[in-house]
Amino acid sequence: MPSLVTIPVDENDVRIVFLLTLNGRSLRQINRLLKNIYDPKHFYYIHIDSRQDYLFRELIKLESKLANVRVSRVRLSTIWGGA
Repeated sequence: MPSLVTIPVDENDVRIVFLLTLNGRSLRQINRLLKNIYDPKHFYYIHIDSRQDYLFRELIKLESKLANVRVSRVRLSTIWGGA
């Protein structure tokens, strides 16, 4: 069995990528969520249900304010509890 190579990781180098699949109209709730999980060193990729144009218009503004946030332009219709 080959040995595993251990690479030292500095705590400051750890980054998390969040994939958020959003639906609904509660922009206030989404802003609260982002405020609680946001960190400049992490990355955020957001998919918004294709039927939620209001939410899409509002969250697309985040890209110009935060360099580590991307909103998907490919939008699909999501089903509650679906993948």
